Formats: sequence, C-alpha cells, structure tokens
Amino acid sequence: ERNRAEAALLQREKYFRALTEGATDITSLLAADGTMRYQSPSLEQVFGYRPDELFGRSAFEFIHPDDQARVQQALAELTATPGATTRIEFRLRHKDGSWRVLEATTRNLLDDPNVKGIIANSRDNTERKRLEEALRESESLLRESQAIAGLGNYITDIPTGRWKSSEVLDRVLGLDPAYDRSVAGWVALVHSEDRAMMLDHFNNEVLARGQRFDKEYRIIRRSDQAMRWVHGLGRLEFDSEGRPW
Repeated sequence: ERNRAEAALLQREKYFRALTEGATDITSLLAADGTMRYQSPSLEQVFGYRPDELFGRSAFEFIHPDDQARVQQALAELTATPGATTRIEFRLRHKDGSWRVLEATTRNLLDDPNVKGIIANSRDNTERKRLEEALRESESLLRESQAIAGLGNYITDIPTGRWKSSEVLDRVLGLDPAYDRSVAGWVALVHSEDRAMMLDHFNNEVLARGQRFDKEYRIIRRSDQAMRWVHGLGRLEFDSEGRPW
C-alpha cells in the first residue's frame, strides 16, 4: 500500500511538473517578504533569466521603481489573510534591461504545510498593453482629425435602434448628453420635408439592399432650432448570419 501510494504521488508530481514546465505562463513560489523560492522554466523565455539565477533573490529587485509601493501594499494585504487571492499588474525588468508588463494572480498559501509560500501565476501582457496604447493614440488622432475637419460620427446598433455619437456630431446637431438616441430621436432631428426621403433611402436601399448610405439632407439643430445641411456617409456591418448589426 505504501509503495502504491508513493508511486501514485510520484506520478502526480510528474504530471503537475509537466504542466508547469510546459506552460507559457510563469508559475512562482514566493516567501512572505517576496523572496523567490521557485520559478518555472518559462521564466527564461519571457524575462531572459534562468530560474536558478533568481533563486533566493527578492522579486522587488526587478520591479519597476514606480510600481514597487503598489506591489508592496498588495503583498502586505495578501499575506494578512490566509487563502486570499489577488491580481495585480506591474512592470518587471527583463535581463536585457527593458521593462515588461506582467499580470500576476497570487494566492496566500503560507499556512498550507505543503506549500508554505505565495503562489503566483503570471502572464506577460506587454504586447497587449502596447496595442491598447496604440489604439488609444489612434482614437485620439481620429477625434482630433474629425474635430479639425468638422466631421462627426455615430454608430447605430441595428437590432435595438440605439445610437451613440461623437462629440463633434453632438455639436453639429446641437445635442446634449441626455438626448434620446433612438430611431425616433434621430428622425426628430431630420427636417420634416426630408424625413420620408431619408427613411425610404435607409430602409429600402441601405437595409434591404446593403447599399452605402450617402445622402445630403437637412436637420434641425436641437440646441437652437437652426436648419443645417449635412452630408451623411456610412456602411453596414453584418453578423456571422449575414444580418445587419
């Protein structure tokens, strides 16, 4: 029985070691003060260090100075509650000196006699953060370009009929944030003499035939009831079933 139990334990250890060592995420075991006691082999792929290079060293040696206070606070709160779990994102220094963005999910197992440490599963989010920043810059550039050109935009959710508009379009139409952005709200903005033409174009040519929305028409600006000519351009997007959304 003892031999069978030992064999089963060994098999489980091999299984979990294979899972840990084959993963792209990093599995770490830390002491309560942040001393590194174990790092999975994926550490070298992500940060350039071999696990044995970091054994016994403090994780705070590698955390960005601007993030250290926040991480220390999170660690203090985590260690205060056995079994607690937290997630935190911070920058860690690569072996080549560059900074990588790491997202770590940690659990306090200091009271577990089989672990006696803090388990951290970490993922490199550097590329995702870079893409998010590039998207923010792109959106900012789009807003500035539209503001300079006097172009506004809106997106309509076809199934619900609700639409959201840019700040520039709100200025063009004289809208405040509380305005009813529904189909009825949009129709109410169109000059009464142009409404039938606009509804026919949208329902029969755009929705039914999938043609590009391209019309010049009059609106009555909500803020001062002034009449303005506008030129609308747009196109439909379709879902996986081919329905306009």
